[in-house]
Amino acid sequence: LNMNFIYHNIEHKEKSTAFNNVSMKFRDIEIDSLTQYDTTRFLYAKDALIYLYDYSFHTPDSLYIAKADSLTLHAAQRMLNVKGLYLIPRGNNKEFSNKLKYYKDRYDIKFESSSFKDIDWYNLFLGESFTANKAEFNNGDMKVYADKNIPPSTKSKIGNYPHQLLMRLSFPTAVDTILVKNFKFTYTELNPKSEKTGDIVFDDIDATITNVTNIPEKIAINKIVKLSATSKLMSKGNFDAVFTFDLTKAKSGDFTVDANLGPMDGTYLNEAAKPLGLFEINSVSIKNLNTHIQGNNYSAHGSVYLVYDDLKITALKPDDSNKLKRRGFLSFIANTFIINKSNSKADAKQEYSSFKRDPERSFFYLIWKTLLTGIKQTVS
Repeated sequence: LNMNFIYHNIEHKEKSTAFNNVSMKFRDIEIDSLTQYDTTRFLYAKDALIYLYDYSFHTPDSLYIAKADSLTLHAAQRMLNVKGLYLIPRGNNKEFSNKLKYYKDRYDIKFESSSFKDIDWYNLFLGESFTANKAEFNNGDMKVYADKNIPPSTKSKIGNYPHQLLMRLSFPTAVDTILVKNFKFTYTELNPKSEKTGDIVFDDIDATITNVTNIPEKIAINKIVKLSATSKLMSKGNFDAVFTFDLTKAKSGDFTVDANLGPMDGTYLNEAAKPLGLFEINSVSIKNLNTHIQGNNYSAHGSVYLVYDDLKITALKPDDSNKLKRRGFLSFIANTFIINKSNSKADAKQEYSSFKRDPERSFFYLIWKTLLTGIKQTVS
């Protein structure tokens, strides 16, 4: 009980793994010339139960603490259970921003529980690969904070799409299926023009990710990583999306996105529209928003289909006290001459949009701008 455990890989002398405050229980240990090659054993034992609590470490950039309340390893069942999994930023939003020379998103992530099943312990401890049949993450919350007062980095982000990061992992990895259940995602951005923050919230997220691998033999069988998710947008509109990533074309970054938003009162989007877009949605009934986007490292293009009724907006601007003030004349011009008040199902058509990627911007920024281009074409 409460041991300090250090595992040395003899074949790779530079590799060692250390844990403190570990409790272990081993059964039927046998060490001889044959058992070292027995893939059914765990550290020479037929079964092992290892419990580690309050485990944490700082990330290499020292901006975060990764933490788990407890980890329980069941060797015979080839399972790892984790309670309380966190990625904790060091400092509040302002303190975190003050540490940055160039803009970076601030992440705050937690899961109540997670598990990995059918882990290949033998190859993992040999340092050869990590493979599991299934991973599950339950009751999670992810908050992303973007302080746009911080100057952007001039460093290109090309090569940082999800499947490109996967392929760049130095350790062979394969997880057949990852399930995410009851997850909430909040994106908060500070607009330097208004000095106010706006939120975009997806909750009740259930997602399935399949074929997460960078192993060539597995990619030859199935080249697509697929993410399918259902959620609520701003707790109101049913939103679902499917992302596909072609692992054989990771170098060029090929991907597709299909997304659909069901009926929703658009005024619930004001939490983001007012502080970030500097306009207020007075009314709009969204009947359906559907999009298909495909892209690569440098651009994206696709179709946007939007059906809505009774669109009316108010243009805003910050005053000297940073309060948002109505721009009456501009609002009149927009509502009278620029925007289409309605786009009924009988009149609606697909708009084709494209957007050239800013290499300093992220994957999700490219998707958003491509979608926004199609929406603007529909409403104007």
